[in-house]
Parts: sequence; structure tokens; C-alpha cells
Amino acid sequence: MNIGSASIFLRRVLWADATVSLAMALLLIFGATAIASLTALPEFLLSGAGWALMPWVALVAFTATRDPLRTGLAWLVVALNLVWVVESGFLLAMDSIKTNAVGVAFVLAQAFGVLVLAALQATGLLAL
Repeated sequence: MNIGSASIFLRRVLWADATVSLAMALLLIFGATAIASLTALPEFLLSGAGWALMPWVALVAFTATRDPLRTGLAWLVVALNLVWVVESGFLLAMDSIKTNAVGVAFVLAQAFGVLVLAALQATGLLAL
């Protein structure tokens, strides 16, 4: 992959991250009650995660719009995505959070999606 196509690829993955994160934020904020009833995850945790994603969306979108791309900022996005994945694992391991199978699947599915985005972002960065 040449530098031009790597840059385009990375921008697209960053925009995908921002878009998916915004959708998840809105789902968690406005659907926290319904999701909590399905997953047995605490409603305050779900809505809080949704609100926490809003500045994240701004950071990722900001990173995607920089010309030229700021690799340090993009690596920060990758690192914070990986922190989210690790924290998702910690959430499931906490004794104070009692979730059901749907909740475990919900947390694992979003963590896997974030891990894929981080891997794609790292791939784009390494190709620059």
C-alpha cells in the first residue's frame, strides 16, 4: 500500500470509528433502559458510557480531518481503542457487575468491533 492509499484508508477507518461510535453513543444514551432490561447491565453504566463516547467521537472526527494526518493523534486513537477493549474485559470480570448471557455477548461484541477498528487503524498507520 502506498502512502496516498494508506492515508485514504486510515481516514476512512477513522470516519467509520467516529460514525459507529456516534451510533453506539446515541443507542446507549437513549436506549439505556431497554438495553439494561435485556442485558442486566446497570442503566447508569450504559448511559454513562454513551455520554463518555461523545467527546470520543469529536476526537476521532478531528483526527480524521487533519491535513496532513497527525500520526501521533491517530496512534492515540488506536491506544484508547485498546484501552476500551481491555476495560470491557475488566467489566465482565468485576464481581459487582452481574450480567446475563445477552449482556456478556453485548459487551464482547462491541469490544471485538473496537478491536477490529484499532487493528485497521494500526495497519493504516504502519503503511504510512
